[in-house]
Amino acid sequence: MREYYVYIMCNAYRTLYIGVTGDLFARVYEHNNAVVDGFTARYGIDRLVYFESTNDVTEAIEREKRLKRWVRRKKVALIERDNPGGRTCRYRGTNVRILRLRLGSLRMTRSDERPIC
Repeated sequence: MREYYVYIMCNAYRTLYIGVTGDLFARVYEHNNAVVDGFTARYGIDRLVYFESTNDVTEAIEREKRLKRWVRRKKVALIERDNPGGRTCRYRGTNVRILRLRLGSLRMTRSDERPIC
């Protein structure tokens, strides 16, 4: 049975990106190497910080849509819950580095949308 993944990635400036894929390893590779033009290439989205899997593609797509509607604080809380203090994620026997995140470092200012570090 095929697995589908809903994932969250970010860049050094803590810009978040949420996506869905049937091949997480290949998709992370594409983001890291800017293979596809678009948001992730333009903003340098290259760090996998969260993912979950399911065997139902419809469920994965619906979960992605729900996560995208969440406010930033709630997305960060989800990442923090499953990735407290950072760690290396093992996927298909390959290490995928997961960025260490702290809620305070991901909060954004309202005036210029720059991260507060």
